[in-house]
Amino acid sequence: MRCRINNVKNYVPINNREIFCLDTNVLYWYCYPRSIEGMHPVRKSEIQAYYDFVDRLVENGNPLVVSVYNVTEFLNVIEKRECEIYRTLHPEFPIGVKDLRGMLEERERLAKNMRVGLNNVKETCKIVDQEITISILDKFVDRLEQHKCDVFDFAVLENYIKEENLNIVTDDSDFSTIESIHIFTANQAMLSLKDAECRRASL
Repeated sequence: MRCRINNVKNYVPINNREIFCLDTNVLYWYCYPRSIEGMHPVRKSEIQAYYDFVDRLVENGNPLVVSVYNVTEFLNVIEKRECEIYRTLHPEFPIGVKDLRGMLEERERLAKNMRVGLNNVKETCKIVDQEITISILDKFVDRLEQHKCDVFDFAVLENYIKEENLNIVTDDSDFSTIESIHIFTANQAMLSLKDAECRRASL
């Protein structure tokens, strides 16, 4: 039986028909070239593990899927990141995201960078339409003591579970509180749970 939590550093995909779903953080690191600019070398090394894993999936021919909601979040993260980069380069101008859009040259640069990122997503993944229904919101509230996901991630995962797309590539520890998915991660907090769960799975 497959372990519920899997280490992306040593997991080798075999079945190239198996679908993998990318969470926003992994999507951002893989598809947005400026995502790791100025990042601490240790964190860059951690993120490289995800990049290498997604590369292996692509080379193996595994279908990659991402929710339209993750793509929405991806674009928001790009905008915030571009604002951070601007503030780093121009510390005398402590602007916000909306201020950046009000600057013609920066807005044009932002649109260009968003387009690059979005095109990379389209070339890498199948973007799936999903619904956030009142039924899902009810379930989110009713099960609040059983998981740590925010409502956005919970809704995306509920859609994946319904579609039987259960392989999730993520760095988000909250996902480990959803029992019915298979997690692929380099997050040490989740990997610390891996050995005990694998032992139980082998019984």
